[in-house]
Amino acid sequence: MTCFPSAVRAPGATAPSASPILTQIRDLIYRVAGIFQADNKLGLLQERCQKRMQVLGIASLRDYYECLTVKPMRQAELVSLLNVITVGETCFFRNRAQLDAIQKIARRTLHALHDLA
Repeated sequence: MTCFPSAVRAPGATAPSASPILTQIRDLIYRVAGIFQADNKLGLLQERCQKRMQVLGIASLRDYYECLTVKPMRQAELVSLLNVITVGETCFFRNRAQLDAIQKIARRTLHALHDLA
């Protein structure tokens, strides 16, 4: 059994203003990728779905859900949707100043350890 914080609903539970189809898309994403969209993020999910729908020329969330689950292109489209709802880039230690700072700290620490030995 999966537990969710009280501020979010479990997959299958519908937010008061959420479209049932949007909730089904949210649940599909959770089943396939383990990414859970809390109720307060459903607006963002809907925007991302609408971007994909525009690219594909799809007018309704229901048709888009069918595209994700039934149509031959479902696998490719699911990957495309996951790409637009996830952040694919991090900036952890990519800045030269950050790398120089961590190198300086590491050198000091290693010299201190060497001096103790």
